[in-house]
Amino acid sequence: MLAREDLFESNPARLAFRPAPRGGGRGARHKGSSRHGTGRSETERGDMSLECATCLEAFESTGEREPRSLPLCGHSLCLSCLRVVLTRGQQCPTCRTPFGAEFNTEARFPKTFAILHLMEAPKAAKGEGDLDDDEKELEEEERKLKVKRAEISAKRLAKEREAAEAKAQKEREEAEREAKAAQAKAQHESEEAEQEAKAARKAAKKQREKEEKERQRTAKAEEESSSRQLAMEREAAEKEARAKAKKAQKEREKG
Repeated sequence: MLAREDLFESNPARLAFRPAPRGGGRGARHKGSSRHGTGRSETERGDMSLECATCLEAFESTGEREPRSLPLCGHSLCLSCLRVVLTRGQQCPTCRTPFGAEFNTEARFPKTFAILHLMEAPKAAKGEGDLDDDEKELEEEERKLKVKRAEISAKRLAKEREAAEAKAQKEREEAEREAKAAQAKAQHESEEAEQEAKAARKAAKKQREKEEKERQRTAKAEEESSSRQLAMEREAAEKEARAKAKKAQKEREKG
């Protein structure tokens, strides 16, 4: 025979294993019930089953087969199967609806009073007033369960909004840091470029001054050389003129 945990390994909607019912035929399925979940509670579908939809064994008023309700989806399962569910992902084995990490103990799952009422109804003939009281009590329990589901949904939505806002804030801060880093980098590069431009202008100015000084020295040297050449030419011309005059004077003296 398969262990109870083996029923959770495959798709819960395909429960091929059906163990022998307990308590002398109490495992008979309630007429009109549905084995598989549709995302609505049994009371909303109007086909309340007296069997656990997971292990297919009949519910009992106390003990391991006591019916317990799951939040949000409203499906019911026995206490024994609930203990297995708490170790297997915390989601409904019928419709896969998660019920949150806050539901981490079996005490957080209320009894399914609607099923208990159906189980106890045939045991005693009650008066009309008692039936009305039971119906009011059942309606009150269902109302409380709906309120609790609404509170759970609201808390979950609030947490999701907070997480989304925190993520958006973190992204904005990261974008601001990146923008500031890019701006600082651009400023640093601009300052470096300005310094390089100043250094280049200074070097160009020094080069021009050096070239101008070299040109002036060259011009001065050329001018001095030209002056010396002219002086030498004048001196040579004067010597030649004196020599000619002296020669002419000697010729006159001879004549």
